[in-house]
Amino acid sequence: MADINIRNQLGSPEIRPGGGAPQAPRIVGPTAPSIEQSASQRPQGPSYFGYHNDSSISARLAQQGVPPNAMNLRIAQQMLRYGIPLGGDALAQIRHLWQTMGATSLVDLEALMALFATGNPASTENMAAMTQLLSGGPMSHLFARLTMMMRNHGQLPQAAELQTLMTQFWKLGTGPAALGSELPQFEQIFARMGKLASGDLSRLPPDVAQGMNQIRDFIAAQQLLVKQPQQTVYVPFFQWRDQQPMPGELLVQADQDPAAQAAGYAQVALAVDTRNLGRMHLDFTVIRGHLSVRLDVPDSGVKQLLERGLPDLRHKLVARTPYNVATILCQEVGQAKAVSVLLPKRRDLRKLGRAIGVL
Repeated sequence: MADINIRNQLGSPEIRPGGGAPQAPRIVGPTAPSIEQSASQRPQGPSYFGYHNDSSISARLAQQGVPPNAMNLRIAQQMLRYGIPLGGDALAQIRHLWQTMGATSLVDLEALMALFATGNPASTENMAAMTQLLSGGPMSHLFARLTMMMRNHGQLPQAAELQTLMTQFWKLGTGPAALGSELPQFEQIFARMGKLASGDLSRLPPDVAQGMNQIRDFIAAQQLLVKQPQQTVYVPFFQWRDQQPMPGELLVQADQDPAAQAAGYAQVALAVDTRNLGRMHLDFTVIRGHLSVRLDVPDSGVKQLLERGLPDLRHKLVARTPYNVATILCQEVGQAKAVSVLLPKRRDLRKLGRAIGVL
């Protein structure tokens, strides 16, 4: 009987064979929530998506305590176009600067936005440079106006070097096949023009001096927007089409970041004005031996036309380049890149998505 009792006690979970102490109760930690539980705890996102309009922007301004008047609405629209977060402090700073300029010129407002978006101070010199870039036209147009001014004055002995540079300039732009060899010549002419425009212009006729000042401001804007000049090449150029100089731009950018250099990262942007298709903007990006291409076009009609030729473009790139061709996309951007490849992308408010409660 005693033996049976001992065996029963030994079989008890509270007693270990050998007379040891009772076992401590097993501690069980929290278990990971299931997928269903995680989904039920996740905050609900907005239930409706739409596009920006004056009412949605005004509502957001009022929510932040900013009067939704015409001036604040105009500034908020430009902030959204340039991707600047819509905050009351930033809007107040931009409004104050614009008011000191009279608050009438939309070009001044956009110049402020471009400087603000790129982290440059809104000094008098910077404003003059950015305004010239936004409203003065491409470099080839500046050269054309300067050429006409100089012709009106006949021979200018004090501007002999300038006249030589202008003659050399208009001999370029002979066609796409020669562009590769002409780009260094364009670059040399612009470098020399920049030095002349920054020098003493007092001996030149007033209108010619003004034209040189415009070129000086254009070059100053370029220097403002190119953040890594040692890793960047920017060359404005033109191509003759039906006796008209059609402007273009080439921008080549690398990256000083060691990781980007190890990956072989580089980006080439090419923008060309055309007579029938508007302004064409092509971005070529190379990383780890793979090439991606994006074509930005002004409207849906051009997009549909070019998309039919994308397979042929892929075939040519595969045959003529050492890269693995990854993606080739064509997208409609309106006038987002109509001024210069140097400027930040300007968004189209009609296509800038929003959600209720989120700006």
